[in-house]
Amino acid sequence: CVGCVWGGWGVYYDIKTKIRANKKLININKEITEQKEKLTETLEELGKSETKYKNLVEHSPTGIIYIDKKGKILETNKKILEILGSPSEEDTKEINCLKYPPLQELGLSDAILKCIETGKMFFNEASYKSKWGKKVFLRYYITPIKNRLGNVSSLIINVEDVTYSKEAERSKKQSELKYQVLVENSLQAMLVVQEGELIFANSRMEELTLYKFDELTNKNTDWLKVLIHPDDYDLARQTIYRALKGQKTPTPKHTQH
Repeated sequence: CVGCVWGGWGVYYDIKTKIRANKKLININKEITEQKEKLTETLEELGKSETKYKNLVEHSPTGIIYIDKKGKILETNKKILEILGSPSEEDTKEINCLKYPPLQELGLSDAILKCIETGKMFFNEASYKSKWGKKVFLRYYITPIKNRLGNVSSLIINVEDVTYSKEAERSKKQSELKYQVLVENSLQAMLVVQEGELIFANSRMEELTLYKFDELTNKNTDWLKVLIHPDDYDLARQTIYRALKGQKTPTPKHTQH
């Protein structure tokens, strides 16, 4: 029967088409499943990266401020609140880094604008009194964040409180100045010896010995022999040697007559 033959072929092709369609659906479902798995993995990795980023920022030893191009503070960490004496992140976010007068006087606002314009990092140090009355000496770094087109889209400001080190440096300079004044105005000759070499002598030494410092430190000159009588040379050399070793110098015995 011709009709039966054609009907059989029709059923055959219909089944074959369905099989092909099922294979395509299986492949499509497989691809969708793989894409879902990849997407899930990507989202998980992003979540881990974000968590790492947040932990890194929160536990950073420096204060961090994340701002947009208009100077609006988007994020901060706890350290910057501690440095500035701010009660909360919300209070800190009320400050616009480009419009707040104290930051303009500090030079931070201009540095932000230059950073946006040039795309280069800026660094500076300055004393600052925060909105909450805390006086600090700040060291800050402004780093531009660029988009895919290479334009600056936001900025990260890292802030260090260097008040203690600056005060220590100032105290050291004051101590050095006091020491210098004391030594230079002393009525006694004062020498500084390091590893047997004469590295400093005050002006009183030149007045008493009539030798200039340059003459005593000449490579061919034994400064100790120039200043000390030959009879006392060995004792003086031993005394200096013991002192450089941190040993006590024995008290000389006086002969009674």
